[in-house]
Amino acid sequence: MPAPLFRVKVCGVTNVNDARLAADAGADAVGFNFVPDSLRCIKPTAARQAIEALPHGVLAVGVFAGMPADEILEIAKTTKLGAVQLHGHLTGDGLGVDPPSRCAELGDLPVIRAVRMEADGLVAARAWLAAAAKAGRLPDM
Repeated sequence: MPAPLFRVKVCGVTNVNDARLAADAGADAVGFNFVPDSLRCIKPTAARQAIEALPHGVLAVGVFAGMPADEILEIAKTTKLGAVQLHGHLTGDGLGVDPPSRCAELGDLPVIRAVRMEADGLVAARAWLAAAAKAGRLPDM
């Protein structure tokens, strides 16, 4: 079993000072939310400034929900993210859904799959993971 990407992630960081504070407090990873309707959504230019302020060894994670892979990859490149967290819905075909094929579409960028624990969440997560494997790639976490 591979080693985990991190142990403690502070998420929803929106500025340079908070990114530094999280790193100084011992965070292994700092999360930047790129979900447009979220109160903690950060612009890529602000995220890049915060990411550049992180010390070496602190993983910068971009949080996304239902965004197309090409847009995720562009933000990851622009901001220098070290990993992507897919936080969209597991099922459906509307907005806010991360299809199982998304992992493969993100190439070799490390992917974390968040799972909301709601009714049938575990069943949906298992089905999503099986479909991701069939599509060519499981998430790293």
